[in-house]
Amino acid sequence: MHISVNKIDNCGERLRELSPTKGRSVMTITEKKEIVNQIISLLIQLTVEDDHHETVKEVPVPVAVEQPKPKKDNVSFLTIKECTELVHGLSDHTMRMLIAQNKVTYFRAGAGERGKILVNKESLLSYFSDTEEV
Repeated sequence: MHISVNKIDNCGERLRELSPTKGRSVMTITEKKEIVNQIISLLIQLTVEDDHHETVKEVPVPVAVEQPKPKKDNVSFLTIKECTELVHGLSDHTMRMLIAQNKVTYFRAGAGERGKILVNKESLLSYFSDTEEV
């Protein structure tokens, strides 16, 4: 579809002339609807004019429909304090030792050694469910 630049410029000038919001910054809903209707009528005029100049055979375009991806389980992370509240009898020190020994999955959120330690909840629960009681 070929639209001449002059037609587009004329449409912009025409919209500015017809715009009821000269000098105001807020438009009412009816003013917005009026401008949208004017734009639609101008687009219809442009497409009708283009249809007279060129005939295009419409070819059906296949539409690819994406299948929804299965949702993965949400990964939960806990602070050290939340870990001690979740596991009865677990102290801050013991939790830090488990982290230092890499017995649970964790990462530091923040910069350097002062970043907050976040522990994978599933890793923590599986560690305590796998350990044997003495």
